[in-house]
This record gives sequence, structure tokens and C-alpha cells, in this order.
Amino acid sequence: MAPLPFLGEPASPVAATLLGGLLLLAGRKVFWLAVGVTGFAFGLALAIQYLRLESFWLHVTLAVLAGVLGVLLAFFVQRLAVAVAGFLLGGQGGLLLWQALEVAPDLAPWMVFVAAGLVVSILAGSLFEMALVLLSAVVGANLVVDAWGGQPPWSLLIIVLLALFGAFVQLTFLEREKR
Repeated sequence: MAPLPFLGEPASPVAATLLGGLLLLAGRKVFWLAVGVTGFAFGLALAIQYLRLESFWLHVTLAVLAGVLGVLLAFFVQRLAVAVAGFLLGGQGGLLLWQALEVAPDLAPWMVFVAAGLVVSILAGSLFEMALVLLSAVVGANLVVDAWGGQPPWSLLIIVLLALFGAFVQLTFLEREKR
């Protein structure tokens, strides 16, 4: 089984790229948007892959509900939202890495997802401010690469490079704010 697609087929690569760029470069400032987009994308991927509903709009409705839940979490329970986003992104990243490196083919994809998700979730909860920067940079990079149909293993490399660039930009602004 291939990893869950992060965003599936975006309706508009330009819109997904703009949203991804915003999250990549300013995600800590718009944290609620990063968590909402993560919830939407994960909800859509799960609905499409596992529910197999006849209506595309029902998939989208479920994804919107997951995104709204993410936004509510972001506003009211920030640390929990970061941990949940860390789990989802860590699981997705673990699956991408597992697929790109082609290691342990006998391992069930859900085991890779859960293990990577737990590791990133724990790290995200303990390093809150840094987690905001990194998670939003990864979500943004994922959106940009998915919007243009990136394929492993190159997509993983591009996501990592974009996320590092976005984290650098966000941390530079954070340092300026502290001064």
C-alpha cells in the first residue's frame, strides 16, 4: 500500500502552492491555518482511501469537518493540536521515508505511520515553539510539492529542502521579534 496522499489531487495547483508558501514562510504566525490544513488534508486522504463513498462532495465535507476540528484544537488546546499535527505529519513523513528508502517491506504501513507519528508527536509536544515552525514548514512544503505532482524519492528530498528553507525563514523572523 502506498502512503496516504497528503492532499490528493488539489483542485488548483496555484492555490495549493500559494497556501503552501504562506504556511512554509509564515506558518508560526498562522498556526491555526497550518493545523486546519493538516486536518483537512488528512481527513480527505482518509475519506478517499478508506471510506470509498460515492460522492466526492461527501469526502470534501468530511475533510472540512476534520479541518474545522483542527482549527478549534489550535485555538483552544494549542499543545494538543501541535501533538496531533505532529502525529499526522510524522506518520506521513515516516511513510514517505519508508517508501523512498524501500526498507523493511514486510512491515505494515500502519505500523510505520504510528511509530513515526508517535516520535514526532512527543518531540512536538516538548519543543512547542520549534514544533510550530517545523510543522508549518513541513505542511507548507508538502502542499507545494503535492500541488505539482512530486513523486518519491525526489518529492521527499524537495519537501525536506523546502521545509528547511521555510523553517530558516520563520526562525529568522522569530529571532528578530525577540530582539
